[in-house]
Amino acid sequence: MLQGMYVPKSFVWDTLYDPIYILLRAVHRRDFQTSMDRFTEYTKQSGKFKSCGSPWPPFRIPGEVSVPYTDPRQTLLCRVVQSVLFVVLYKAVHTTNLSDQVVALGVYLLELALSVCDEPGNAYALTQPQEDTFGRYDMEFETWFASDNLLSNLRTEIDTVLVKSQVDLDQSEGKIV
Repeated sequence: MLQGMYVPKSFVWDTLYDPIYILLRAVHRRDFQTSMDRFTEYTKQSGKFKSCGSPWPPFRIPGEVSVPYTDPRQTLLCRVVQSVLFVVLYKAVHTTNLSDQVVALGVYLLELALSVCDEPGNAYALTQPQEDTFGRYDMEFETWFASDNLLSNLRTEIDTVLVKSQVDLDQSEGKIV
């Protein structure tokens, strides 16, 4: 079998192709890119993608984890991860130098987090969002939200992000300038 001579059937592209799996298995970055190029070619030939450029990768929601293991998606319910995702989405809207791959992965991780908190056994009652009017400090993600509750954090409005000056950073670390 020669590479490129055989292509997956339509149902494989539509239901089984998972770019995360390819990314984890690929030895070289170009193997992943070749995979995405072939997926793009399939979507254009089948009429599922009509614009120029390339489509977002078709990320799949993973299945349940076996009994002796804990679900690694639970880490997405941490307020630090949610703060970083907020920064990614904010930069996607307000700047033009963020790649589509980063935005697609950020949206996928947010979708995964929502799927985890929607599963039975995860009691995430809607609580009131954080109400303080103070800005959040950059790189202090653990202080951005009052809890790890994703639904509450999605409703929390963040007005400003404050960036500490280098002098403030040096003083907080105990350095004498």
